[in-house]
Amino acid sequence: MRRARSGFTLVELLVVTVLGAILIAATLQVMVTNQRTYTAQNAQIQGQQSLRAAMDILTQELREVSPGGLDIYQMSSIRLRIRASRSFGLICHDTTRGTATFRAMKVGNWIGATDSVVVFADNIGEIATDDDWITTVVTSRDTTRTCAGQPAQRLTFANATAFSADSVSSGAEVRAFTHLVYRLFLYTDGQWYLGRRTNPGTYVPLVGPLAYPNGLLFRFFDEDGNETSTPAAVAQIEITVRTDSDVIGSTGEPVRDSLTVRVYTRN
Repeated sequence: MRRARSGFTLVELLVVTVLGAILIAATLQVMVTNQRTYTAQNAQIQGQQSLRAAMDILTQELREVSPGGLDIYQMSSIRLRIRASRSFGLICHDTTRGTATFRAMKVGNWIGATDSVVVFADNIGEIATDDDWITTVVTSRDTTRTCAGQPAQRLTFANATAFSADSVSSGAEVRAFTHLVYRLFLYTDGQWYLGRRTNPGTYVPLVGPLAYPNGLLFRFFDEDGNETSTPAAVAQIEITVRTDSDVIGSTGEPVRDSLTVRVYTRN
């Protein structure tokens, strides 16, 4: 006698296959959606970090700028060239006209033996119109000196004739500086970055990728809040940074972000 054997019919197999396919498709859809959401959120976080990093760099640098001291060399909506302070000292003994050797109290880092510097000449203290910043270069230094028990250095500057008509008195500033240029530049990976270069020099990528052509924009305002194109009149600098990304967000648009900050210059 043949024993009765149970099994699946063709219809049952088709039903199971269809239900399994639907379940797998739903699972894959959830995984794809989660992956897209994660990728978009990660791109947004990276963009926000880029914005914060760009603003940290620019605001810290531009707060030290003195337009009245001619620290802004060139400015436009997409490019800014400044004279950035790198070291600082204070003249700590009385001097007279005609000398190019001074003793300066250390404030922060030592001024280097070949640094470019500006020295403040007050001339007649009661008159502001005769004040001057003398631009020169350090030719030698001696860091073994002191002023009132504090570390100081003896500095000799290159163009002694520049000091013959201007007096540098105790308390005057000595600022070592370098020229920096900020703008968007195209990096080797084909994307645009906030770039900085010394003048002369090559651009170094700082933050990116940023949107082109409006990923970095500057606006300049005087002390009354009016836009100005005169470097010496700048009291505020508005910085706008916009990020860029190839990642598509939930709205169907690329994930991008922007931030605008105003910086008050030193004086």
